Formats: sequence, C-alpha cells, structure tokens
Amino acid sequence: SKYFRDLVRDYPRSNLVDKAVFGLAMCLEQDGSLDEALKELKKISTTDMEFKMEVAQAQANIFLKKEDIDGALNSYRSLISVSDKKTKEATYLKIADIYRSRLNFDAAIESYKNAIANSNEPASIHLLIAETLQEQGKFNPAIDEYLKIAKDYPNDQANVVKAYLRAAEILEEKEDWVRAQ
Repeated sequence: SKYFRDLVRDYPRSNLVDKAVFGLAMCLEQDGSLDEALKELKKISTTDMEFKMEVAQAQANIFLKKEDIDGALNSYRSLISVSDKKTKEATYLKIADIYRSRLNFDAAIESYKNAIANSNEPASIHLLIAETLQEQGKFNPAIDEYLKIAKDYPNDQANVVKAYLRAAEILEEKEDWVRAQ
C-alpha cells in the first residue's frame, strides 16, 4: 500500500491517480482495513463508466464483508442514475443477487424487472425471475414465467430449451403429466 500512497502523494495531477487510489483501497481491504479502504474509494472521481462500476463493486464487496447490506445496495444504486443501459442492467442484476441471497425474493424480482427494462437480451433475466419464483414455492407463476420465455423470445433457442425443461420438471414433480408434455 505504501507504493500506491507514494504515487498519489507524488503525482496528484496524474490521470492515473484514481487507479492508484483504487489499488491502495484494494490493498487496505486485503489487510482487513475495511473502513479505510471505503474512505479511499470515496475519493475516486472517474467519469469512466466501467471503472465506476468496478469501484461500486469494490465498495459493495467491502460493505458485504462488513455485513452492511444497505451500504452495498447504496453503492449500486448510486450508479443507476448516471449509467448507460448496459451498466444499469448489470447494476440491477447485482442488486437482485444481493436481495436473492438474503431471501428477499420480491425485491429481487423487482430488480430483475428493472434489469429487463435495460436489457438487450431479457430472456435470461426472465429465467432468473422464474427460478426465484420456483425457490419461493410459487410453482404456477414460475411455470407461467418459463412459458413466457418460449412465447416472447422464440429465437433465443438456448433459453427457450431451458425454460421448457424447467417448466416440465415442475409439472412432473406435481405429477401433472398432461401439461408436462
């Protein structure tokens, strides 16, 4: 971390300062200095969207290590208003993953729907919604969501096949042999 601190101190106007601060923050995180790492990440003022996403991801990971779910979610939410569609989609998916891992399925599904609104390939996200409904034991809505993929995205063959197979599995488990065909 000394190397990164020296770079920031000695070259404060360099276009690489944000990268050096990021490197310093990652070193601090590895050393277990999570609060100090977050403090350093907040100093980064890049306009590069990919790097902003990387910084937000790093912040969220640190907040998750600290078991600060709200901090992690806020890190991602801060990106949404300034992001392009691709970054918004990725951000909403990250938010949904956090909610889903915490068993907050309704919030996860809402985030997945927001991701769909920003996606060029929404079928795979519909699969995530269906899987989440299935996890909740909401089998009929899950089947409907799986079948919606086949209806709305017939050219996405890989996801259509997955959707049919998963819907059939649920129907077989329910011993609904007629609909499973």
